[in-house]
Amino acid sequence: MPAMSDLKPAILAAGSLFMLAVLYLLIREESEEEQSSGADAKDSKALLKEVLAQLLDVEQRAKQVVEELVRDQLAGKDVSIAEAYSRVEACGLVDPLEKQGLSIQEFEGMVAESQNDPFVMESMVRLSGQHPADLKPGRDLEAAKILEMKEYALVELEKLVASFLKEPNVESKDFKAATVALKALVHAKVEKAHGVAADEVETAAVMKQEELLSNPDFVNILKRQQTVMQLLMSKLMEGPKDVGGDVD
Repeated sequence: MPAMSDLKPAILAAGSLFMLAVLYLLIREESEEEQSSGADAKDSKALLKEVLAQLLDVEQRAKQVVEELVRDQLAGKDVSIAEAYSRVEACGLVDPLEKQGLSIQEFEGMVAESQNDPFVMESMVRLSGQHPADLKPGRDLEAAKILEMKEYALVELEKLVASFLKEPNVESKDFKAATVALKALVHAKVEKAHGVAADEVETAAVMKQEELLSNPDFVNILKRQQTVMQLLMSKLMEGPKDVGGDVD
């Protein structure tokens, strides 16, 4: 099983729901017995395409609810963590990998076997948050400015996670819904403080990823981001989880 540190930092930094789900499954598999696979239930390539299509749908719905929450906050509405979580949870952002009983190793193996399939490869790029068609045009931010905003976002995330973990019955909360809600709150804070939309920051970070990844400060931000997400997951994994309904 690949370690969390093996995930490409620039992709993880993009913060897509898919990559956060991957991080969640990696940690969960380290703490649980190996799960039975659902991959034998149907043709593996057909299953892979079905899962990828569902992941893209879930990612799009997550993006929409984040944008709505950010707009509300920028318009002056005070959105609490509890409200943000409830609005995200209502979207039913179920993880298709988890629902199908697929481990990360099985999913990666299926993708490797289909690396010559255009749909599979394009889907994976889109899920990484680095597809050119999905990157909104933005200003050409200097690496120093990106680092400043990433640091600010991380500090705000750390505060929000600490606050969220004090919520009643937090162990029953869904990690993915919590992550998307926190992301929306952080995005709004960054835009209010710096006047730059989160999408612009992410686009600029992708464009300057080589320079950023060679900067120890950026790498340290990624490590701290992993630490705070592990803290969130460790708490939310304490209680039993229901995979939930269909993503269709």
